[in-house]
Amino acid sequence: MEILNNREFEQESTANNLINSRVGTIKLNNTTYFKKIGKNSLLQEYTIIKSLQSEYTITALNLSQDEKTMILEYCSKGDLSNHLRLTQIEDIIFIFKEMCEIIEYVHSKGYCHLDIKLDNFVISDNNKIKLIDFGHAQKSKYKIKHQLGTIIYNSPERVLGNYDGIKADVFSLGVCLMMMLCGFPPFPGSEEKMRQKIILFNGNPDLYWNSVHDHMAKTYKNFNGLDEEATKLLELLLTEDPEKRPCISEVLQHDFFVI
Repeated sequence: MEILNNREFEQESTANNLINSRVGTIKLNNTTYFKKIGKNSLLQEYTIIKSLQSEYTITALNLSQDEKTMILEYCSKGDLSNHLRLTQIEDIIFIFKEMCEIIEYVHSKGYCHLDIKLDNFVISDNNKIKLIDFGHAQKSKYKIKHQLGTIIYNSPERVLGNYDGIKADVFSLGVCLMMMLCGFPPFPGSEEKMRQKIILFNGNPDLYWNSVHDHMAKTYKNFNGLDEEATKLLELLLTEDPEKRPCISEVLQHDFFVI
């Protein structure tokens, strides 16, 4: 069994799924992590993935009887974090539109993902982008209280808890777009430094945006083809106030996607 990735709370490995005669990815439950959030997250994740089953999301093939192992579809072409060196704005527009359509689908089914990042968009064998890792996903009709996720992709309000998961997902998409365009997130640095910055900037949008613009400006001047619409969309997605952040259907109507 070949280990593919080691994560803080989960391990994934390639294995032959004999039941389905397909190559799959095994996701192993870690009981220490699930004690932290007080639920069997692997069973919950399996249930969510099955309910969302479509061309947009990873396929869950099987769950063991003890609910400690889940077998997922294996996408051999890796995730989008391995494909950051896109030089053509047209390529970025095409891929980011697919990402937005995937999240629009998830939101339309009543869920927010809450861990949107380039690593969680994988490329299937037929070159379709699919969303993976629904371990933090929640019903979108409820306010979200936990602060889990990946800190560099988290919106400022997530530090305080009791936030709108839909709007938090939109912010995370903005970080994805910034990394695709610029190569770094709004707050580069260690996770602890980023957490401190987010706490500092929460409720202080001027200070927040001064920091974001400083980082954006450093790369924009070196990026051929980045236009005004890309800048406008980034500002919308990364709006500090979640009430002013657009929903995903509004994002897809933006002129950035007009080539």
